[in-house]
Amino acid sequence: MGLRKRLSLSILILLGVCLVVPAGGSWADECKASLDSTLMKEEKEEKTVTYRFKVDVSSPERCADVDYVLEVVEAVSGEEEPRIKESSHRTRVRDGVQTSAKVDYKMPSNHQLVSWKFEVAGCQPCGAAKPD
Repeated sequence: MGLRKRLSLSILILLGVCLVVPAGGSWADECKASLDSTLMKEEKEEKTVTYRFKVDVSSPERCADVDYVLEVVEAVSGEEEPRIKESSHRTRVRDGVQTSAKVDYKMPSNHQLVSWKFEVAGCQPCGAAKPD
């Protein structure tokens, strides 16, 4: 194979690689974030109980939009299987400074909180296009 054919083949391969890498929502648009959460208080009312959590969100990014999920497991009187419920939340972190958020979770008073956890669902640098 001649030099000209090898160069042409190399250029075609490079073009093919460039076209495969997605624009906009690329892998480089993702970022890292971490959560630390505590149960701050429990308010009992006649028909409901409200749990208030403090969630500390941090990211090394200059500016990041962090999506996170609260997953709660509830035991319901009279039912064998516990119920799992999720709620989504979002916060913005700037300049690598930890941000604190308060998240309330309300449930009927005849339910019992078995467990809870917060998990990062996604992190995007501010202004980045969301991947499909």
